[in-house]
Amino acid sequence: MANNRNRKGINNRIQNPYNLKDMYEKYEETHKDNPVYEVSREWFYDICDEFYTKVVEHILEKGKEFQMPYSLGSINVIKYKPELSDIKKRLSFIDWNNTYKLGKYVYHLNEHTNGYKYTIKWSKKKNMIKYVDIYKFVGTRRFKRRLAAIIKNKEFDYLEID
Repeated sequence: MANNRNRKGINNRIQNPYNLKDMYEKYEETHKDNPVYEVSREWFYDICDEFYTKVVEHILEKGKEFQMPYSLGSINVIKYKPELSDIKKRLSFIDWNNTYKLGKYVYHLNEHTNGYKYTIKWSKKKNMIKYVDIYKFVGTRRFKRRLAAIIKNKEFDYLEID
């Protein structure tokens, strides 16, 4: 498996990301003795992309929970209304376009969602893995942008969680 620490260009909070290239190298390594499982890198990427697309569709467009294998938990979209005491959180995102126009800070109020917030949540309950709390789920840009588009266009309304 490749050592990500020595790769150039990785400068983020996740210091050892395990990406598709690493997954393919591991797949090749574990299946090198069996030619039946020989898959090109491009085909492997296409298979993973198709799988991830189906999972995202299942979560975002059907509003369902995705149960991950090996008791890793589940991923779903959570809709919630922040408490009034969380006013700092509600006003935490600055609308830079209007701020520059008006010359003073203007905040996003999420009026298009009636004050509700949405988040992609990895539920780690009923998990059999040790030290699972040190791991974090970060959705891809495409995943987050699709969620934002669904919310803005009111294509689907997610269940509210208390």
